Formats: sequence, C-alpha cells, structure tokens
Amino acid sequence: MASPIVISLTEKRDQLVAEVRRTESALQRLLGEIEHMDYAIEQFDPAYRRVPPAVNYTPPGAITRTLLSIMRQAKEPMTLRDLTGQMMDRLGLEKVERYKFLRTMEHVRTALIRQVKFGVVAKEVGAARGNPTLWRIVP
Repeated sequence: MASPIVISLTEKRDQLVAEVRRTESALQRLLGEIEHMDYAIEQFDPAYRRVPPAVNYTPPGAITRTLLSIMRQAKEPMTLRDLTGQMMDRLGLEKVERYKFLRTMEHVRTALIRQVKFGVVAKEVGAARGNPTLWRIVP
C-alpha cells in the first residue's frame, strides 16, 4: 500500500498535468486568434508584416512528424544528437542553451522510443564501446 505522502504527491502531480493541458489548450486558442487577426489586418493593409509571437511552443505531434520527415530524407541512420539538432533547426528552436538542447533531446528520445514500439523506427546499437546508437526508418 502506498504511503500518504506518495498518494498526496501523485494527486498534486495529476493536478499539475491537468493544469498544463488546460494551459496548452488556451495557448493554442490564443495563437489561432493571433493568426486570424494577422489575416484580417493583411486584408486592410497588404504591406503588413506578420511577426510571430515570441512563444516557444511546439504543437502536439510536431516532434514526431518532424523526426520522421528528417529520417525519411536521411541517406543513412542518424544519431540522437544529429536528429535533435536538425529537428530544432526545422522547428525554429534555438540550440544556444545547453539545457534546452538536452531537454529537447529527451523529447526526441521519447518520440523515437514510441515509434520503435509501433515498428516505424529501428535503433542500431553501436558494436564497439563508445559508439552512439543510430536511428533509422524501418523499410
């Protein structure tokens, strides 16, 4: 039986997850409204230049779709680091801060492992010690 502390912590975690989902939903709605406003402004002023909002938000599924696209175009299997770098470039994410890069790399790893379970992606473990794991699309 779980201790009261663990039960309390998991309840709090569930509350936070629910709040994140509500916030993501609100963010998507607001970004959609901004896009509609931009189109309306362009109708009255064709010279209007849209400036994307300074929000570092990646919509659900964008990481997986982008990774699979990169891997389909690749001529050979790729390392996790290479996939992360190319994915960040395509999504317009900055790679300057090490923390952000490593955090994104974990998201990429999670997406890849999920695709391995679906049989879409395969990983090849390097034979020698120190060789990185390579990821490829299953033919």
